[in-house]
Amino acid sequence: MNKIQLIVTVAIVSFGIAHARAQGGYTLYNMQNVHQKAYLNPAIDPDVNFFVGIPALSGVYGGFENNAAPYSEAISHDNEGNALLDVGYIAENSKPDNYFALDLSVDLLNFGFRAGKNMLYFHAREVITTDFSYPQNFIKLLAYGNAPYAGERLAMDNFAYNFTSYREYAAGWSRSINDKLQLGARIKFLTGLENIRTVNSTLGLTTNPDNYHLTVDGSFDVRSSGINQLLNTEFKWQERLFTGQNRGAGIDLGAHYKATDKWTFSASVTDLGFIRWSRDIKSYNMNDTSFTFRGLNLNELVDDGEGSTFNRLADSLENTFAVNEDSSSYTSYLSSRFFLQARYTLTKNHSLSLLTHGTFINKKLNPAFSLAWNGQFGTVLGATLSYNAYGRNFTNIGAGITLRLGPAQLYAVTDNVLGFSGTSYSKNRHFRAGVNLVFGRKPEVEGGSD
Repeated sequence: MNKIQLIVTVAIVSFGIAHARAQGGYTLYNMQNVHQKAYLNPAIDPDVNFFVGIPALSGVYGGFENNAAPYSEAISHDNEGNALLDVGYIAENSKPDNYFALDLSVDLLNFGFRAGKNMLYFHAREVITTDFSYPQNFIKLLAYGNAPYAGERLAMDNFAYNFTSYREYAAGWSRSINDKLQLGARIKFLTGLENIRTVNSTLGLTTNPDNYHLTVDGSFDVRSSGINQLLNTEFKWQERLFTGQNRGAGIDLGAHYKATDKWTFSASVTDLGFIRWSRDIKSYNMNDTSFTFRGLNLNELVDDGEGSTFNRLADSLENTFAVNEDSSSYTSYLSSRFFLQARYTLTKNHSLSLLTHGTFINKKLNPAFSLAWNGQFGTVLGATLSYNAYGRNFTNIGAGITLRLGPAQLYAVTDNVLGFSGTSYSKNRHFRAGVNLVFGRKPEVEGGSD
């Protein structure tokens, strides 16, 4: 790949710093006795003595978020039934900074047991996170061209693509300090598999109002690990499964406090951690640079049978946009999250709760809120309904259900039921499901406890 190709590729997929995350979990946080809730708050105290997840089936999660206008709303059909995309509609209904994000995870191993007032649990899971962000100005450029912006710099500094794949091994602990306070913590050991990370970038387009010369300016610093090997035709999966060069660590902290018989408060901070990438490193950076395109001479194009005019332009671009390559190790950080919940017990088996959630990406807070009802019907059925506001969207109705059939516990949960209806509500989709084996009962169960 020559430098021109490299510049174009990096500019398209890697400019900027991504600021999105499709982690969800707002409805799951309100569900009782599903021990996968420990991913959100390690202070969970399920109503069992021992649990074990069926490998690869106990916890399967997929989440998608899109904060821009749904593309389905911008599609119309002509008289012949052909689909037409209204880019102008997307441009006018986009945010200044737009994103879509996809998260996937699967539990490889998950089990826990009670030891007196303590609950000990362990898990291993595979996690993939990816997101792409783009500015509204880019969509406007596609829809209206550059003429309306002559004389000004059209800033497109928030293009971004991030990708991380890692394996997580964790040991957790929770303990009843007294009849009111439950504390929990989880230590995580991380093995990084693949990563693309944009450290910083800028991109702008300026049109001269007098002669319409185009000036492009920008800079970037993009780092990657494991991508080249993954794209290698001789790639061996066993090497990926047992790689151990990219090491990391993390910690989750949580607490539940029963203030009165009716009110319970909980808080947690998760994904405080990092991964140090040192395997198969390929990093590229370019200092702040600009290039002015003054057009092509038509007479030269007519006489140029061998395409030397375009070759000179390519050489000029390559010399101007000098890309530096580096193979130094680097560190990436997990997307830290926090949860704050207040829960009011209506009866022994029914409660209402208000949840506040936040994700920090590059020091920027992405908030979410959830209002939920949770009910338990005997020892077999549990149900949760929630209203969730997140991803700049306010039409998310969540639902969760648990069934305990002997030792088998089946559960399914989503933060947006309407997201699977195929309508314009499909901006956000989250779904988690699994099968656990649970045994025994907690010696003493407090009404409505988590």
